[in-house]
Amino acid sequence: RGGSVRVQGDAVAAGAIDTSQLAGTAGAIAIVSGVGGVNAGNLNASGAIGGNIILNSSAGISAGRSQFQRYVWVMAAMCFPARSGTFS
Repeated sequence: RGGSVRVQGDAVAAGAIDTSQLAGTAGAIAIVSGVGGVNAGNLNASGAIGGNIILNSSAGISAGRSQFQRYVWVMAAMCFPARSGTFS
């Protein structure tokens, strides 16, 4: 638990990812696919201060349930072509 996770590749499949931190700041989760889809299990970045979750793919996104304790902005990454770059 805690700490950030970044998964990147041409097509990405990941199981459940938990970066939650009960009494602190949760880590971020970023899953990025260059040309294929993103398929992920349950994603949990909850905490006293929740972490960001970013899923980016031009070919489709399938993910399990995300649990948050605070308001979350939902990005419609599937609606836009994938772009190269880095997360910070």
